[in-house]
Amino acid sequence: MAGTHYSLQKWLKYAECMSRGMSVRRTAQEVGISIPTAFYWRHKILTALRNLPKPSLTGIVEADETFFRESDKGQRHLKRQPRRRGASAPLRGISHHQICVLVARDRQAATVSEVSGRGHVTAKQIETVLDGVLHDCVLCCDAAAGYRKYANTKQIPLQVLNATRGAKKYGLYHLNNVNAYHSRLKRWINPFNGVSTKYLPNYLVWFQRQDSMGMLPRSVVANRLLDHSHLPTVFTTTKRLL
Repeated sequence: MAGTHYSLQKWLKYAECMSRGMSVRRTAQEVGISIPTAFYWRHKILTALRNLPKPSLTGIVEADETFFRESDKGQRHLKRQPRRRGASAPLRGISHHQICVLVARDRQAATVSEVSGRGHVTAKQIETVLDGVLHDCVLCCDAAAGYRKYANTKQIPLQVLNATRGAKKYGLYHLNNVNAYHSRLKRWINPFNGVSTKYLPNYLVWFQRQDSMGMLPRSVVANRLLDHSHLPTVFTTTKRLL
């Protein structure tokens, strides 16, 4: 907020618009600021939230990936041929054109959600996302080889669910919670009509914060978004957000 020359009331109104998932254009109209300012405020808040420590995951931890199409939305200088929104991917199935988001969630609803890379997730990418996060847990996942390698290296108990063999659930072990989170994430992000891959990590932390606050009143969610964004010290300028 430093140097923005706007009142706290405008910031609070802006945070309430964020809690409602409003577009940048509509937010600018509601708050009485320009569209570029609304865009920069959104990503200043989200960049700050990304600097908060990751939560600890304990007990049964479900981990699975979901995928988003690569997007250069808003970029003026593309390194590839432009395509229409919603067009099919150049390659079928999971490829380097798909951005992999790894989500890990325990039964207390603590969640870690980050972009891990492109295409199928690797053990190194899993380590980057989950290292230092898992404590006294059993990691529950699908049959992707990266999880086995990571769990063996870190000596973490592992429960693999191999859906191709009909093993979708082993008693307490399942992926229902993390898959439900994927569904909520996709529904929430869909109205934005495509999110640039560059800014996808910001939207992931935005949804994660919103989802963790459940059915709390919008005013409470807005206040917490703004309060939590002031916990870390960050110096993100508009030039770095471009």
